[in-house]
Amino acid sequence: MIGDQVGALLMPAELGARVQQVLSIHILAGPVIAYPDRWAVLTEPGGHDRTGALSRGPVVAARAGQRLPLPPSADARWVGGLSQPPAWQTVVSATRRAIETPQFAGM
Repeated sequence: MIGDQVGALLMPAELGARVQQVLSIHILAGPVIAYPDRWAVLTEPGGHDRTGALSRGPVVAARAGQRLPLPPSADARWVGGLSQPPAWQTVVSATRRAIETPQFAGM
């Protein structure tokens, strides 16, 4: 459940993979829950109530109290390690960087 222990940014799967790549380059990648069409990039708690962090694009902050199906459900799998999630602002910055790449420029 999103809240005091963990936050998440939800985004299309292709963008989520790029965000994870950006985080990996800086040795900051954390756990991700991958669904067929979207990824939930987990973060440290504290940012989930800042919905304006990414005001444009297909990225939304998971709401406090929102439940995300965890692997090994039929549609969910883990990507990355099960280490400590990165800080909220770190994931927001990586997402902004990923969106700025030509592949996602129109998002």
